[in-house]
Amino acid sequence: MQSGKVIASIETIVNDLKPITWKQVLYEAVTNAIQADATEIKINFIQDAQNYIDSIVVEDNGDGLMRPIQNLLESIALTIKSI
Repeated sequence: MQSGKVIASIETIVNDLKPITWKQVLYEAVTNAIQADATEIKINFIQDAQNYIDSIVVEDNGDGLMRPIQNLLESIALTIKSI
């Protein structure tokens, strides 16, 4: 492995994410917002045409989200926004 690079297959990443539930991801997003001194946190559940939850949007006015956490959340269809 070269310095500064992480090499992983898509299959490995997907398999590593399988045991992660949406509740854990939501908990991490809210915890991060609180640790970032957010005074406002909004959580929206977006439905698709069949009324299933298609995505979850978490918005806060905190100091920011660390890039590795943001990448993880976005990879499992959570949208990250700043208010």
